[in-house]
Amino acid sequence: SMNYSELWKTVDSLHQNGLYREASAKVDLIYILAKKDKETEQFIKSLLYTVNYLNELDEYGNILGINRLEKELLTIGFPENAIIHSILAELYANYLQRESWSLMDRKEVEGERTDDLKLWSIRQFEDIISEHYFKSVSFPDAKNFELKKIDGLFLNPAKEAYFLKTLYDFLVFRATQYFTTQESRLIKPDDVFYLQNAASLSSVEAFIDI
Repeated sequence: SMNYSELWKTVDSLHQNGLYREASAKVDLIYILAKKDKETEQFIKSLLYTVNYLNELDEYGNILGINRLEKELLTIGFPENAIIHSILAELYANYLQRESWSLMDRKEVEGERTDDLKLWSIRQFEDIISEHYFKSVSFPDAKNFELKKIDGLFLNPAKEAYFLKTLYDFLVFRATQYFTTQESRLIKPDDVFYLQNAASLSSVEAFIDI
């Protein structure tokens, strides 16, 4: 089978030398291989790195990252789609948090969201965040998918102390954290998803430390 750890070592080495474009190209290769091999952990990890590099390399990287994952959803099945829905919800929430000052005076728009999220109102962001979180927990198979199958994605996989046993537990936890910490109409805590001493994907940046 493919030696993914060697490929990631190359990515990390390029990254540490500031060669982000070259590292990103290597991540694209890992993505292709992981998709072909149906390696969930490697596939998700490659997309998380891709999102990070888009942010690093492009002025509109945050929007490009969202668009990339939305497009990805059209072609993938479970369990990848459940995880991507949850990550997308968080990326939209991060975007809303960052841009909230410029959205405060924007009139609420009725009807369909346009393709250009730069034109959305706060309400439209809140709607799509909720949609993705609800979709992330809508897959019955998630209740039987053991979280330890993808523990390479976790920053702190305390393997002997999982209190979240299944993918469903984890995705429900993330969604619940979002909805219960939304004190105002705007999303506040930067690290609402950080779970100490447990399996947690925390925020996308801390999902994998790069």
